[in-house]
Amino acid sequence: MDIRSTAVGRWIRSLAWALAAGLGATAGCGAQAALDVVAVPDRFEARVDGKPGQVAFLFVGFAPGSQPLPGGHDLGLAAPALLGAAVVDARGVASFAVGFPVGALAGATVFAEAVLWQPPLSLDAPGALQLSGTRAATVPVVGKVVDVFVLFGQSNAEGAGDGSTLPRRLLGPQPRARIWSDPLGQFQAIEHGVNTRSYTPAGFGGPELSLAAGLAGHERTVYLIKFAWPATALGFTAGPWNEWGASAQELYAIMQFRLGSACAALRAQGQEPRVRGIFMMQGESDALQASLANTYRQNLAELIHAFREDLVVAGNAVAAVPFVVGGLPDLHAGFTFTAQVRAAQAAVAAALPGCAFVDTRRYSMLPDRAHFDMGGCISMGSDFAAALHALADGPR
Repeated sequence: MDIRSTAVGRWIRSLAWALAAGLGATAGCGAQAALDVVAVPDRFEARVDGKPGQVAFLFVGFAPGSQPLPGGHDLGLAAPALLGAAVVDARGVASFAVGFPVGALAGATVFAEAVLWQPPLSLDAPGALQLSGTRAATVPVVGKVVDVFVLFGQSNAEGAGDGSTLPRRLLGPQPRARIWSDPLGQFQAIEHGVNTRSYTPAGFGGPELSLAAGLAGHERTVYLIKFAWPATALGFTAGPWNEWGASAQELYAIMQFRLGSACAALRAQGQEPRVRGIFMMQGESDALQASLANTYRQNLAELIHAFREDLVVAGNAVAAVPFVVGGLPDLHAGFTFTAQVRAAQAAVAAALPGCAFVDTRRYSMLPDRAHFDMGGCISMGSDFAAALHALADGPR
């Protein structure tokens, strides 16, 4: 539905008039609407969850307060302004965004509240309106430290899950979970099919959505950098651009360049990036050859050491960064050395401080027995986040 249509325009004018008039009928309040907000140096973004076809109104102000609405509702803002209106889409999401110059609102706290209206009910009809309650977001001050995370690996880090089976909570933009868009050179609200893919079609999904949601929690804003490439090994492999080892200066070099670009973009907005965690889902290619499997333990330890050291040298970390290793699942028989590689992954994670091993063998997989389905991808992301939180020197 076009928000500029005559009908929606009438709804907006009616609600704005009701707000100004302070109408207060006696009907009971409906169920609470879900609202998520974030303020970054140059943008304020919000997400409202509702029923498809509802009209979402987003009000903002610079202080909490009280303003009566129809149906016995009360808007928890002082001097509220209507930021915008949008029809809840088929996914059950309405999104809002407004930009401003970097530094213009640094340190300001914006209070927001969403109102969902179910047309064609009258404003004071029972169940016509749902309110979210007030949410606050503070625009970062110059020099604010922000939390950055890295997800990398091969095809199971990229993900081959069917995106049409994603749960509703992971559909649409997630404002407080920002992901680096390398083509655009900026962080965006993470959104399946929009900025989550390295090489596969938009319909595919991986662990990034549930990982970002688990890291962000209820209040935190996080920044995720993802880089994955299929059929790539940790150990020496003939041919260019198919090896993750730091000394090879192939995929690792690309990843470091991408990470450096992302951190530079944050600094350009007055923020100070700190890498708080690294997540790796890799090893399938190394399970195909005895030589790669035999050297995997040493290669993985060297990669973790190099990654941690390079982050400190670049000024993107101040200490050894927590590192989470996804263990190989039970792959099909062609991956002859799966158990050996998995044992090496677990051994390195146990031996090095600040490391964790996530056993993925219980996750659901596609019939090819090489890739996780969407349920498996979601489990992986959630468990990765939980493993990081559980590390003694990881973020809480």
